[in-house]
Amino acid sequence: MNSKQKFSLLVLMLILSFGVLSCVSVELKLASSSAHQTMGAFRNNSTVRLNAGYYSGNFSIDANSVTLIGQGVGRTLIDGDIRINGNNSVLRQLSVRGNVYINGNNADLSGSKIEGRVYSSGKGNRW
Repeated sequence: MNSKQKFSLLVLMLILSFGVLSCVSVELKLASSSAHQTMGAFRNNSTVRLNAGYYSGNFSIDANSVTLIGQGVGRTLIDGDIRINGNNSVLRQLSVRGNVYINGNNADLSGSKIEGRVYSSGKGNRW
């Protein structure tokens, strides 16, 4: 992991560590690093920006109105499954090499490339 990636990850971890509730559990590991980073929870109405890179791990989004934004399809790749349990969540500019399970309503994945399957039990979900 180069110094720019380390700094970006540190800033993201600091942002997530202040005033957050246990609504979302995110575990990510940069594939180029053996360091395993666990990031805390997000509040309702949160926006999280991921830098370009390859991340492995699973997301569980339990809060409402969470937006996860990457740096572009093919540039920000998540190798793992994503579970969306909250309502009104948005995934943008990401590639997901795994399955997405949507239990909430009104999730919008239309700005991302999902290489696995999408399983939806909620209403109004788009992908």
